[in-house]
Amino acid sequence: MLEDRLTTGMGIEPTILRQDAYRHLTPERSDPRTRPVGQITSVGSGLGHHGEILQGAFRDAEGRIHRGLVSLLCPIFNSVAWVLSKRDPSVDIDPPEKSKALSAVALLLRQYGERAPGLSIRIRNNIPIGYGLGSSTADVVSTLKAAARALGVELGPVQLFKLAVTAEQASDGTMFTSRAVLAAHREGIVIQNYERQLPPMGLISTNCDPQNPLLTLDFSPARYEPAEIDHFDDLRRSLARAIAEENLSLLASVGTESALVNQRYLPQPGLADVLDIARANGALGIQVAHSGRMIGVILHANLDRSDRRVLAIMSGVEELGMVPMFISRL
Repeated sequence: MLEDRLTTGMGIEPTILRQDAYRHLTPERSDPRTRPVGQITSVGSGLGHHGEILQGAFRDAEGRIHRGLVSLLCPIFNSVAWVLSKRDPSVDIDPPEKSKALSAVALLLRQYGERAPGLSIRIRNNIPIGYGLGSSTADVVSTLKAAARALGVELGPVQLFKLAVTAEQASDGTMFTSRAVLAAHREGIVIQNYERQLPPMGLISTNCDPQNPLLTLDFSPARYEPAEIDHFDDLRRSLARAIAEENLSLLASVGTESALVNQRYLPQPGLADVLDIARANGALGIQVAHSGRMIGVILHANLDRSDRRVLAIMSGVEELGMVPMFISRL
């Protein structure tokens, strides 16, 4: 909730309104044995994303094939977790339906928390579920960071990724914020580290089918043909060059190709129409949430909302019956 968070962003931990969080976790009629015994012990945050620039199947150095993705981090979507210690040695979480985050904490405690105090965890995020924006991974990452700090444990992104995949079965690579990675999202390994983050870009975002949200584990992974896997390897090399050269046009072409290949396996309503609008109005390309419903039209960063290209694309998307949102810089 916005009132619980004053600042968020890439690498910036939120400032907490301690009294609000404390009251929420210690209602007047709660069992005194389970009440928190002090101030907020620790805080963690996790980023959402806006789908992927690239997703497919990729060969490693030994020729083995791994499913992988490159997430488009989107710091306007985020999760924040607060952890308080309590007398009761159990762990509780609010909201209680955050089962994946709770599973992640259980894994953490099994590894590092032999003498850990009880933990009371509160999570808040602003990420819609089923849109392909990384809601569950953001919750898992924020909770793991907060719980690890409460235990005095240092977790790097590789460890966070392993724990997240074990807890979720499939995890985005949004814990890697210093550079882009090609992440094997069902294995918890990094297939390729890139030189830096993705180059800055503008985005016109829209949900192409808001009445039919998707959850990653609700549909079978794509069974790519050998020619498509070859194509993904080409796109992977193009993406490495785009990132190294900060070539946004090349990156957008990778995003477009990835979206079109995956359209065969998870059709996104209106994708072809959005792509036509993007091309007709000077956009660089598109990208999608490969296990969600979001489509992003890629533009140069820092355009003004009144730019004729922005206005024309947003108008065209609205005529398709979709609701666009303009983001000037990611």
